[in-house]
Amino acid sequence: IGTVPDGGVREEKEDVGQYTFINSKREGFDIGVYVVGLVCWLTGKRPESVYGLTGNYIFADHYQNDVEDFSALTIEMEDNLVGTTVSGRIGWMSHPRGGPIKVFIIGSKGSLVVDGSKPRVEIYNEETDFTPPRIHPLDPMGMWASTNAEVDTMPKKRWVLLNDDSTVMHNDVDAFIDCIKNDREPIMNAAAAAPLTEVILAGYISSARGQPISLPLSRDTN
Repeated sequence: IGTVPDGGVREEKEDVGQYTFINSKREGFDIGVYVVGLVCWLTGKRPESVYGLTGNYIFADHYQNDVEDFSALTIEMEDNLVGTTVSGRIGWMSHPRGGPIKVFIIGSKGSLVVDGSKPRVEIYNEETDFTPPRIHPLDPMGMWASTNAEVDTMPKKRWVLLNDDSTVMHNDVDAFIDCIKNDREPIMNAAAAAPLTEVILAGYISSARGQPISLPLSRDTN
């Protein structure tokens, strides 16, 4: 059950202001950057326009801090490619694991679905189900792994993945160290990240205006 006040409808603003608070973050920025990055990396195409939508459906913390807990973007790219991203933060009990992680690729000759939670085994028995941990005052939503360890967060055992996903962060760190040692540019460097930031900023402007925003964004030369 969400905690957003009944009748509470947030209006997005073009000037984003603060992105991060102790108890909430702008999810289009915090989670959305991964999804936008994946879309742009997979397609290799330049974004040309963005149509965005933000909303508040779950957390009072986000609503009170005037930041969204849900974001959706439609990104029109060169060569008539269109990508749609959906990102947000859900409650502890909303999903058997951390949340849905899926990519849908739809083309003229077929379609493909990539699910980050497959292959898996789904388990239902009399074992005690997952219950939310105590609230940590410095990380109320449990955004950091270190916090989850500190408050003894229960493991979720309904979905047991057949592939080992516990080394994902280690792989990222290893790749980063490898780039430093071998003086190689990472796949996601500053040059690749700049257009992603512009897409997300355009998404907020679009959400505020209710219309698509063309890219690149205008530069203030004064």
